[in-house]
Amino acid sequence: MKIESNIIGKLNKQDVVKYSLINDNGMKITALNLGGIITEIKVKDRFNNFENVVLAYKDWRDYIDNPSYLGAIIGRTAGRIADGKVELCGETLEFNKNYNRNQGHGGINGFNKKFWKVDTLKDETTIKLIFTTISKAYEEGYPGEAYIKVEYILNNKDEFLISYEGKTTETTLMNLTNHSYFNLSGNHKKDILKHKLKVGSSQYLETVNESTPTGKLLDTKDTVLDFNKEKLLKDVINNNFVKAERGLDHCFILDKDKKIILIDDESGRTLEMTTNNTSTVIYSGNYPDNRALIEGGNYIERLGICLEAQEPPIGYNNAFIEKSILEANTVYSKWTKFRFNVI
Repeated sequence: MKIESNIIGKLNKQDVVKYSLINDNGMKITALNLGGIITEIKVKDRFNNFENVVLAYKDWRDYIDNPSYLGAIIGRTAGRIADGKVELCGETLEFNKNYNRNQGHGGINGFNKKFWKVDTLKDETTIKLIFTTISKAYEEGYPGEAYIKVEYILNNKDEFLISYEGKTTETTLMNLTNHSYFNLSGNHKKDILKHKLKVGSSQYLETVNESTPTGKLLDTKDTVLDFNKEKLLKDVINNNFVKAERGLDHCFILDKDKKIILIDDESGRTLEMTTNNTSTVIYSGNYPDNRALIEGGNYIERLGICLEAQEPPIGYNNAFIEKSILEANTVYSKWTKFRFNVI
């Protein structure tokens, strides 16, 4: 196993550095110190061809604003904060609003725009990138100075683990995720409509007004959003209920096995995701930004699917806020594991 790095540009007098983790099987994870952005996950198909299974911009400068959050670390909180305000510790907190009436994915300058300090580590069984940063008190409206560590860990079982850790000086909110867009066809040769998806979930969050949670949980059973048996994404996304919301952008409460499986029959690639988060937002690329991608073409609708392992976003009337509260001098600790295979 090996770790590589090289400078690919400069922004505000800081080097933009690309790091790669490569295991003994040839699987490769590449990420930037800007936003912790994952630009490559190269895995083999059934014919032993190694191709990229995440979307990435051709020009790294497009990550400066990164309107689609391609591949980035999201924080301090993932998803919406309804009306950009909450009640916390007896006070009303107001957050910067960047999703119209709401705050989304950490605000105007979220973790996706930070330069992270990166260290590398290699031991007998894993190679890893260790990203660290400090979020100042009341940055984007969040109380407390927060210390964040995110690790990207690769082993020879073709397992990619993302580990999140955080501490804060004051009671605050924290709910981190990664916003990679997966396409198992490889080098996004085709869209995701023929991918199959299986999700161990009996409930999902009701949402209104730009995917903002109402606080109500709905049953998936006997609905188009029941993925307990694998479904073709085309059949789900073309359903009238889902089409009315432009596509999938739903938060699923995970059952005890907490497993999500994505399959592309043509390439034979499979992705199994597990996490210690209680939910996952599944997003089907409903608002493409049409920017050029590294493997050719532009980012268009349905070219990737996000599996955003996280706690439920904060809805109206403080709904689900308890899942995002991090008290002072306690440790936020979450992980998500992606295992790649072929069938």
